[in-house]
Amino acid sequence: MLKKHPWAIGISVLGHVIVIAVLIISLDSRPKPLSVESGAEPIKAVVVDEKKIDEEVQKLKALAEKKKTEALAKEKKEQEALRKLQAEREKEEARLKQAEQERAALEKKREEEAARLAEIEKQRKAEAEKRAREQQEAEAKRQEEEKRLAAEKAKQEAEAKRKKEEEAARKAAERQRIAELEAERAREEARVRELAEKRASETSRQEARRLEGLNAQYETAIKQKIQRNWIKPPGVPSGIKCEVSVIQLPTGDVIAVSVESCTGGGESLRRSVENAVRKSDPLPQAPDPKLFQRQIQITFSADS
Repeated sequence: MLKKHPWAIGISVLGHVIVIAVLIISLDSRPKPLSVESGAEPIKAVVVDEKKIDEEVQKLKALAEKKKTEALAKEKKEQEALRKLQAEREKEEARLKQAEQERAALEKKREEEAARLAEIEKQRKAEAEKRAREQQEAEAKRQEEEKRLAAEKAKQEAEAKRKKEEEAARKAAERQRIAELEAERAREEARVRELAEKRASETSRQEARRLEGLNAQYETAIKQKIQRNWIKPPGVPSGIKCEVSVIQLPTGDVIAVSVESCTGGGESLRRSVENAVRKSDPLPQAPDPKLFQRQIQITFSADS
């Protein structure tokens, strides 16, 4: 308190000086005793100069006032400095508070980011564990499926082998049976063939004789018709023969005629023979289909 207000000391000292001065004046104004003890040394009175006291008091007052003024100036200066310090302290506290808030916000953001990253890492680990489980399950299923397929394949192969062996045995038995049947059929066919050949031989001979007779009649009929339609050119000698090629239909209709050669005569003979064949269109039909030939060779004789 005294350090904060040093002018209070001066005031206190001044007050004490005034009190002492009053006491001295009071002592001076009291009546002095008239009797003095015998043999005693008389008391010396001290005279106090009031002017000096007033001057001293004024000096003390001036000193106190000066000290008060100095103290007030110092106090004002200290208060101003204190206010500046207080303002700077408050400003620093505000800055520190702002910095603390920013630090707290940054720390909160860092904690949130750390929490977010931790959550992401947690999710990543969970996802990795899930994928690992799924891969393990898939691998287990794949291995199980491979085992099942291998077992199924082995079963199918065994079944196929059994069926193949059974089929081979069946085919062997079937081949054996067929071979036996073929052998029996061959024997029967040989027997039938032998009988048929015997009958066919006889029939063929009879059919050949029949067809031979019919073919002779057929050729004669064709030659006679051509002969009837032939006009002998003048000067053709006797004994002339011509080879004629005729293309016909089963109905006897003539498609083409070609006189290939003549033993004598000239161009007039060839034209006369060709005209005779064309006039004979249609030729006599074959009495049996077996005798029909699309292209026939006819030997035309001028003496027929």
